[in-house]
Amino acid sequence: MKKNKDTDLFLFARPFGEASTALMAPWWNAVRTFCSAPPSTWLNREFAEAVSFPFRGPHRIATQIDPHLASSKLKFLHTLRAGSTSRKRAQNNPNIGFTRPYALLLNQFRHPLVACSITEGLSPTTPVADVRNRPKQYLFSPFFFLRQMLVSPEFGASDAYAHALIRAELFALTLEFSERIEGKPDAEGDAFDRVRAIIRFDQVANSLQKAESYRENRDTFYPATPTDFIVGHLLASRGLAVLAFAPGKMRYQPARKNERPLLGRDTFLAGKELVSKTAVYEFRFLDTVRRLPSPSELVNELDGYPVPLPGGDAIFARGLRSTGSNGLVGQISGASGSGKTSLALALGISYAPLGVSTLYVSCEEQHEDLRNRILTLTPPFIARTASFPRKIEDWFYSTHLDHNQSEHTRKAVFDFIDEIIALYQREGVEPSSQTPPGLPAWFVVFDGLHEMVSRENPDQQVELLRSLVSKLRSLGAFVLILTAEIDSPALRELDYTVDFVARLDQDSNQESPSEYKRKFILHKTRLQFARTGTHTLHISKRDGVKLYPHLSAELDSYAHLNWKAPDKQRYYDFLLTGVNADDPRPLVEVFERAQILVAGRGSTGKAGFALKLLMKPILGEVDTQRSLFDKVSDAQHRYPDPRRIMVVSFLYNSSYYQDLQRRIETALALDSREKFRKQIIFVDHLPLYPGFLAPEVFLSKVIEKYEGAAVSGCPYHGVLIDGLHNVFLQFPRLQATPTLWSILFQLMRLFGLTLVTTHTHFDVHGLERPSQFRSDVELASQRVSPLLQALVNSADFYFDLSRTDPTFGIASATVPIELVTALGQDVRPSQYGWDRERSVVVFARPK
Repeated sequence: MKKNKDTDLFLFARPFGEASTALMAPWWNAVRTFCSAPPSTWLNREFAEAVSFPFRGPHRIATQIDPHLASSKLKFLHTLRAGSTSRKRAQNNPNIGFTRPYALLLNQFRHPLVACSITEGLSPTTPVADVRNRPKQYLFSPFFFLRQMLVSPEFGASDAYAHALIRAELFALTLEFSERIEGKPDAEGDAFDRVRAIIRFDQVANSLQKAESYRENRDTFYPATPTDFIVGHLLASRGLAVLAFAPGKMRYQPARKNERPLLGRDTFLAGKELVSKTAVYEFRFLDTVRRLPSPSELVNELDGYPVPLPGGDAIFARGLRSTGSNGLVGQISGASGSGKTSLALALGISYAPLGVSTLYVSCEEQHEDLRNRILTLTPPFIARTASFPRKIEDWFYSTHLDHNQSEHTRKAVFDFIDEIIALYQREGVEPSSQTPPGLPAWFVVFDGLHEMVSRENPDQQVELLRSLVSKLRSLGAFVLILTAEIDSPALRELDYTVDFVARLDQDSNQESPSEYKRKFILHKTRLQFARTGTHTLHISKRDGVKLYPHLSAELDSYAHLNWKAPDKQRYYDFLLTGVNADDPRPLVEVFERAQILVAGRGSTGKAGFALKLLMKPILGEVDTQRSLFDKVSDAQHRYPDPRRIMVVSFLYNSSYYQDLQRRIETALALDSREKFRKQIIFVDHLPLYPGFLAPEVFLSKVIEKYEGAAVSGCPYHGVLIDGLHNVFLQFPRLQATPTLWSILFQLMRLFGLTLVTTHTHFDVHGLERPSQFRSDVELASQRVSPLLQALVNSADFYFDLSRTDPTFGIASATVPIELVTALGQDVRPSQYGWDRERSVVVFARPK
């Protein structure tokens, strides 16, 4: 995993500079440290420092321009820049070892499959054995670690840059693998053509078919061909598979025809090579994978141009495919002010860190105007990326065609293309064949192509545009054509000649004339799988351009994951006892990964009840992930296991939950059944303010926070959605989309998170008097009923906290806890109450 000329063949620029090399080099030693140490020591400070110290490389380079590699908002996650070139200095800081690389590796090694293979990998009876009862050991791919480290928690679209770099590494390694299995040290043919042959659609489909059959049989996938190798590694780089080895330094002889020996894990780590000369490793897919991606999706990743805009991955299924060696031509139409120019410029900005230059030909905009708009559309992350040119002139070139007559404009456009082609010929460049798969030679924008179209001779205009598209393809580039919404036969015909067609529109909200929603409508993609339909386009002067996929597209992006049921062996230390309890019977065991509804009338402390539940320790049958650390003897040098919670609030601001968290922490142990273990708890707040928040924007915000936490090294454990009743009237667009909540709850199941939702019921007095008033309230109830139905149907546990019952409790602040439903458990009358002032569960017999 070192920077070499073979890798650089497939990259125009390294978007993270030398950081990627500095991160991969110490991976081998860090993983060996984990494998050679007892799991009970993995949370010790000395062990964390031993793992973190080799990753001090980015400290020596200018990582300040890539802040996600050099800083962290989580106080306990110290950064690479905090690492020191001196062990003595590192030892003086008690938390210096808990860096992001260490946290990510710790999460990987705590995965049950990997952890079991380390502690029990030599026993043929354990789940880590294969179908032939041969014990195996597993490791997550170094590319998965690299992808997590390079993706910014604050800018998820940076995955496109990490993917471009990982794909280039895989292309180079696949050629090396191909040469070794074929026994030809110097394979003939151009590297780009050889890779294109390896990643052909039919080859990828065959490899995926084999991989899927092995996954269904819970067997490991053997890479028999170069396509198998690259498919397995690409899936492993997404965390869908792990690398499978023979235990330690052992080597398994082939069990299938035409196989090579299976490499030992320790031999692999000692060799520090991803392509062995004498043996191979295999791939095992995780149990959380329900199905593998389709061939169309995978080919998009291997051979498609990345779309480094937020939301672009979900809409275009991780890539825009070109027509073989003829580049890619797309069309975006829209009315004036719909955002066509901003979207095109944003795409050019996003390609600049990959070394792709933008050529902008406009019939409307002057160069200075475009230059100024670029400054306002560049997201802060991209501006700080190592390979983003500091001068606009180094990557952006524009020309203005100022002609009043369409025939003069047509001539200028064709002459301009001829000049570029002539330049290629003089330099001896064939852009269609001399560019690596998956990266465009240029990004070319033709803005205002409708200016070329004359209203006379429509048949001639159709042929003219066909000729133009054919000429544009000769550039071997990503060409984007922008046109106005004009009813012209020539422009309608253009839809059939380009590779994808999209339209921008503006939807005025009838309830608020000043509120506009920009829509990105993807009509067709000719060469690839994509999620067509109406998506949301947002243009911000601070964060640039974002695409928010429609709800079905967001859910479909995670369709490969298994639904994670509540874990009935693990439950929260909550409602098992109460303050002053004299009855040992617990009220209920609330399972981890369950979905819980906390409802009631009035202000009864539901938010505190829900947050305390998520902050409580987990009890029950302890799995491998938890038991690794039970034997840690020195508590002074042990890192507490962190808990991270996301609060999605329709009710209060951040300060309210910060105060609530502090109050709960002081009383966290008072109503615990087991001896309380101190834990670091982080509560992140996603505030939502009344207005016309679109459902796809809301869902994207939740997903962005979830994915950002995963790559930060401290993933979320649970989610609290507080005050969902406020969606009614205050968030009309969310209220009008009842399917949003079913999709959100389904995503929480796929992510394996515990979800607690609070909802307040209201009593309306006087309904018995005016019949007209009663009908208005009944109509309002009908509008909110789909939301309530989704809540109740999705809930595994349903608690009701209503106003203080005068016949119950010890104090006026005590609210009876009524258990309405409980997954797999009997519902019995409750003798527990919730003291909302002290944030504790109390035991009190009815008076």
